[in-house]
Amino acid sequence: VLKKWASNVPAILDKVPPEDRMGEPLSFDDFVGTGTKVLGLQWSHQDDTFMYTFQLERHVSTKRGMLSLIARMFDPLGLLTPVTLFAKTFMQRVWKAGLSWDEPLPHDIAEPWHKFVIDLSNLQCVRIP
Repeated sequence: VLKKWASNVPAILDKVPPEDRMGEPLSFDDFVGTGTKVLGLQWSHQDDTFMYTFQLERHVSTKRGMLSLIARMFDPLGLLTPVTLFAKTFMQRVWKAGLSWDEPLPHDIAEPWHKFVIDLSNLQCVRIP
């Protein structure tokens, strides 16, 4: 039996017993409205769109910090492939440079990486129908 049903069509939810429904939609800090987490993405009930949300913690310009950020870019549908591929090519540059895990990134890698990390916040504005 399927549990935790969610829909943006009230007529469908009326046919689902209350104990099998998702419950109240969640409110997200960066998103005006409510949504439900589905496949690692946020789904907006109001406009039936997916959006990406992830927390950008304090930026650390080391190989360890890069890998930590890249690992948190969960993209089960492959819709962020241009972004994740870009990040992974940066990681390749760090491996080729032979840096240790906690060694600061060289300027030629650190500067564009920092800009990339700042630009990641723009992904939260993207809505996928």
